[in-house]
Amino acid sequence: MKTPSVFCKLILLFGIGIFISCNPEKIEEVITAYLDEDLDGFGNQAVQIRTTLPVPAGYVTNNKDLDDSNPAIGENDCVERTTFYKDEDEDSFGDINNKSIGCLETPPEGFVANSDDCDDTNADINPDSLVEIQVFEDGDNDGYGNPDKSQFIVGCPIPEDFVTNDLDLNDEESGAFIGEIWYFDGDSDGFGDPGNSKPLEFLEDLVNYVSNSDDCNDAEPAAYSGAEEILGDGIDNDCDGLQGIIWDGELVAFSRADEAIWTDEANQHKITDNVVLSRKYLGPIHNLKWWENNVGGDAPVHESDDLSDLLYRLTGNGTFQITNNIPGDPTGGMEGTKWTILSETNTKFPYGKLGNPTNYMSFKNLLNSLTVIKQGGQVYYPINDFEISAEVGGVGGTYSDYDFSALVGTKLGMHIVEEDIFLEITFTQYTLDEDGGGGFALTRSTPAEKKK
Repeated sequence: MKTPSVFCKLILLFGIGIFISCNPEKIEEVITAYLDEDLDGFGNQAVQIRTTLPVPAGYVTNNKDLDDSNPAIGENDCVERTTFYKDEDEDSFGDINNKSIGCLETPPEGFVANSDDCDDTNADINPDSLVEIQVFEDGDNDGYGNPDKSQFIVGCPIPEDFVTNDLDLNDEESGAFIGEIWYFDGDSDGFGDPGNSKPLEFLEDLVNYVSNSDDCNDAEPAAYSGAEEILGDGIDNDCDGLQGIIWDGELVAFSRADEAIWTDEANQHKITDNVVLSRKYLGPIHNLKWWENNVGGDAPVHESDDLSDLLYRLTGNGTFQITNNIPGDPTGGMEGTKWTILSETNTKFPYGKLGNPTNYMSFKNLLNSLTVIKQGGQVYYPINDFEISAEVGGVGGTYSDYDFSALVGTKLGMHIVEEDIFLEITFTQYTLDEDGGGGFALTRSTPAEKKK
């Protein structure tokens, strides 16, 4: 052990003399502390640590506890310890698994000095009993007996793999006993609906029921807790509240200048093979890829604010239509996508979040909602793909007016439906018709390495 150094000073006392002052370095004492798990002030001799003062919480400096799991049993102030056993059924025989260790010479109330009971819940089962008892085979060792396999005994012990109840409905598998709560498995995927349960009563109750409640969509066998997420299937497979592919990687920027040649790929923003954002000069922004795949030729046609296939698909107003061979009914523009306004709360329409298609809407209703919000109004819900219920200036009703300038500056969520991709997108510039040119700019998220 290292010897502490000593520092001494010679001090002159005026008119008296000289004495030596020595101040050893301060050494902290190391002591043994004992765990006091039951917090009765007495420590467990078997669990100790070496420490300095102050003693850590949950430890004491004595080791006098006889039972550190029971605060009623404390200091060892007797010569011999005495063990007593709980007699729950009051038949004068105790349970070896329920004991009390102390200094008492006589058993405390409810305890006895022996541990000979083989069933402390039934006073008719003990070593001195003359009562014949029926016991039932517990083949799966779950504590519940098979009503079809039994024998009679008198006294103790109960035969191995037998119990005194006949509650088991399936003694080949652990569980499935009378009174146990089971859950309906409507899609037969082995996972139950937490909102549809019942206590078991008969063997036939097991049909279409399971013992777990881990299903979040009992109409979809590919969805249950712990399932592997299948990207692009439109289902929340693993029950985490999200579906599909979430692009939450780094943001990328795109900008198209006013009056840029719209057919030049450099002036189009490709997000996936199915979604390419473009503007045909003064026309509204759209998914060019949908038009190329479904109409072809020079589509989309936009001649003016009065004649435009793009405005026809955006608004649903047939007076705008020019081309006759456009397949399907209008769905609010930006075909193949749905939209939401991203919000931290996302508790009501029109706010949503990535990975949850709730509150996603058509592009037209996105424009309607942003326009109402820009005017200080309140959006309630979509009526169809082209109109929303809202209130502006205290007047509620159906709103379909839209202003493309309201797109700028709001963080949006885009859902590419066919590929089941969710991404963040913010328009940072959108040139209006009167300004000419059809320019637009945006930032958007990219795929991350992780799946969700």
